[in-house]
Amino acid sequence: MGRRRVEGGIDVGGCVAVVLAVVIGVVAGTIAGGSCAARAGAQEPAGLPGMLETAGQWTPGAKLALARALWGEAGIHATYARRDGRRFGSVVTCDAEDAGECFANRDWRIIPFALARRWAALRRHGMDRSFEAHVRAYSSVLRLHTPEREAVARRSGDPAELAQSRRRALIGSVRYDGSNLSALHRVFGLGAPFVVYDEGWRALIGVVDAWGRGEIDDESEGATDWDSRGRRPSPGLRRVELGETLNAYYVAVALDSDPE
Repeated sequence: MGRRRVEGGIDVGGCVAVVLAVVIGVVAGTIAGGSCAARAGAQEPAGLPGMLETAGQWTPGAKLALARALWGEAGIHATYARRDGRRFGSVVTCDAEDAGECFANRDWRIIPFALARRWAALRRHGMDRSFEAHVRAYSSVLRLHTPEREAVARRSGDPAELAQSRRRALIGSVRYDGSNLSALHRVFGLGAPFVVYDEGWRALIGVVDAWGRGEIDDESEGATDWDSRGRRPSPGLRRVELGETLNAYYVAVALDSDPE
């Protein structure tokens, strides 16, 4: 061992070691405290988004499936108004100067709650399926986007069926970051200019991200299902009035209570 310096009866080496230990302890405590504060500040989302996060269900695949489902079920440009006055969709008249403010699509904000609530209820009733798979199974646009069905549409030659097939292919192929949207629009575009799809998809992704963070108020009134307005609901569905929306919303009575 090395020799220790002693001056005036004081072990200098020992004092230095003690001081260093105290300094290191203070620094470590500060770092740990900052880390704890950061964790405390970044709280988990509450409610249904928090339930999915806790269950490990809020995955990139689930976010993409939800975003595609929202486009398929509620449109990408339901409230978009062009400067020349031509509108796409018929939900809300948009007079905002900023085109981004035109995407006040309430269905985008309601459907995630309905899907998550239905998934949780079905899990209580014994369903063993991921949230991503649940979204893909419930959304007709995603469920019907299969090679077999698209081949049938092409063989039919029916303009309406072909248009629906192209729409399913467009929605079912878009990436979360929208990096392939321009190419998809050139192949599958259905008449609206690219800016409609570009701004609409970015606005929709913003809603999905905000919902996952728990920043969207739940205005769904317990809804678990939806369908197009004007269609007769299936037995066992109770209508809930949610104001101005593209779809009609319902509560599945059988899922509205815990299984016995």
